[in-house]
Amino acid sequence: MSFDSPEELWFRWWIDEVVEAGYIYSYHYHPEPYLLAPAFSYKYDKHLKTKTKILESNLLAPHIYTPDYRIDWHKNAEGIFYNSIRDRVNLKSIPFVAQETEDGYNSYYSIVEIKAYFSKFHAVKEFSINQKWIMQKHGVYVHKIIISNIKGLFKYTFCPGKYLLTDKAKKNRTLHFEPRTLEEYIHDNMQKRNG
Repeated sequence: MSFDSPEELWFRWWIDEVVEAGYIYSYHYHPEPYLLAPAFSYKYDKHLKTKTKILESNLLAPHIYTPDYRIDWHKNAEGIFYNSIRDRVNLKSIPFVAQETEDGYNSYYSIVEIKAYFSKFHAVKEFSINQKWIMQKHGVYVHKIIISNIKGLFKYTFCPGKYLLTDKAKKNRTLHFEPRTLEEYIHDNMQKRNG
C-alpha cells in the first residue's frame, strides 16, 4: 500500500498497535469522500448556420474532501483514546474526538486528517476551512492529528515500535521526546481516571 506522506504511514503503525491491543474495531485509509460543493456549469447559445443550439459548460469543478482515516472504536477505548464529541469535560485531554455512528448501536468513530508539524504550503489554512465546512454541511468533526519527531500524537500518547527505527536504514531514530509504549500510555491513563 502506498501513502500520500510518511506521516500517514507512521500513523498507520500507531493504529496497528491500537488494533492489536483491542481498542479499534476497524479503520479505513482514505474513506468515503465528502462533497462540499457541487460543480457549477452554465448554459450558453451556440449559433449554427440554420439554428441555435444550447450547450452547457463547466465553470467550476466540484469541491470534494477525502479524509486520511476513519477509525471505528471499541467501547473500551472511551476515556483512553477517545471521548464523545458530547463530552465537554475531557475533549482536550484525550487524543481523539469521536462521534456516535448513525446505525443506533452506540458505537463511535473518528474522522482524521494527518498533518506534519511543519507545512511548506497553505495546507493548515485549507484544512481549517474544510473542517468547518464539513461540520456545517455534514455534521461531521474532522480531527487534525500532528505527527512529528518534536511534538504531537507520538509524544502525548505512545510511540509505535516501528517508528523507533529510521524508515530506510533501520537505525535508531533520534527522538526529541521520551517515548512511551502503548502499555505505559494505557497504564498512565487508567491511573489518571481512577485518580
